[in-house]
Amino acid sequence: MKKIISCLLLLSVLLLSSCNNNDDSFEFGNFIYEKLEDGTYGVKVGKNRALHYVDIPKSYKSTPVTTILDNAFENCQNLQRIYIPDGIINIGNYAFNLCDKLVEINLPFTLKTIGDRAFNKCSGLTSLDLPDGLEIIGESAFEECSNLEFTSIPLSVKKLGGGAFYNIKKMERITFGDKIEHFGAHIFGPEVREEKIDLFIPEVTTYIADKAFDCLNINTIVVDENNQYYDSRDNCNAIVDKKKQEVIVTCRNSTVPSNITSIGMNTFNKSNMEVAVIPEGVKRIEMYCFYNCLNLKTVYLPSTIEFVSTTCFENAPITEVHYAGTKEMWEATKIWQFNSKKLVFDSKY
Repeated sequence: MKKIISCLLLLSVLLLSSCNNNDDSFEFGNFIYEKLEDGTYGVKVGKNRALHYVDIPKSYKSTPVTTILDNAFENCQNLQRIYIPDGIINIGNYAFNLCDKLVEINLPFTLKTIGDRAFNKCSGLTSLDLPDGLEIIGESAFEECSNLEFTSIPLSVKKLGGGAFYNIKKMERITFGDKIEHFGAHIFGPEVREEKIDLFIPEVTTYIADKAFDCLNINTIVVDENNQYYDSRDNCNAIVDKKKQEVIVTCRNSTVPSNITSIGMNTFNKSNMEVAVIPEGVKRIEMYCFYNCLNLKTVYLPSTIEFVSTTCFENAPITEVHYAGTKEMWEATKIWQFNSKKLVFDSKY
């Protein structure tokens, strides 16, 4: 009798557990639906992962479907076309990662978020319009979409994750709206755009990663004067991190601003400058800072300088170095790489 009661209790627990799972997750047709915190549903592919064509459902049991879940169609290697209805707000992380045969997809006007690596390596895609109203484009969202062309980035975007458009084929027009708060690293890959762009950093921007704008041919740089984290002081055509007092982004026409303490890695790489005047107060110049500055022949170093990377001026044809300190101060710095150049002790500059 006790054994029967125990079995009945165990069966009851299993049934209750099954009912609880069904409250959150359901499989119907080709899809699995998961209940989200806001009461709507997220969706992902069911057991049949060999689908060629998919229409994302607009609702389930009269309740809206608002999210394509994380990994929803990841590595569905036969998937060629997908239709996403209005009402979808979020596309999750890795949602279509490695779907290399995907050639046709639409993004609805209701979409707000595209997750990390959502379309990574979808090399079959050739064109896609990002909807107005989109706010977040995750890290590597379209990385290695090697045949994909975009018209532009919506002005509504608030966050661009690192590598978001790395190694796409083309971005027809690159402008950032006044709502963008976050720029990740290496947003664009090599040769995404040949023409010069004017870069404006709005008041609301709070984060700019190292090498955020690599591979862009930037003509001018302006930072909103009300930005609390960054500035472009002295009309320097560069971005200065206010907290670090460091130049972090430059273009070919940048100059070195005043009141900074360091110059970051790669910042003046390939600049057109012929003379580099490093202001007093600068203590450090990091790796490859003036790398490949093919016109740079004269450098002025301040008396405050303590460290200059050995690769800082690599491939720059420098012939003359002016130093604002004394010979004794210079020898104390142990910056030996300039000893083969014409060294001038010049306290007047």
